[in-house]
Amino acid sequence: MFLGLALRAVGPALRAIGLVLRAGTYVAAPVAAVLAWGAIENGLDRKGAPREVGRGVH
Repeated sequence: MFLGLALRAVGPALRAIGLVLRAGTYVAAPVAAVLAWGAIENGLDRKGAPREVGRGVH
């Protein structure tokens, strides 16, 4: 009996935590994609060619 009451009290909280975690993945994925694209863009010059780093070419 006590276990059933405890599960009734904790159940909605666990569902809310699961919902927040799921929402976090939906928010984190686009943010990660934008950050990855920014890192790719930083490695390219204005014409879209990869930059040569460490070879004395400026």
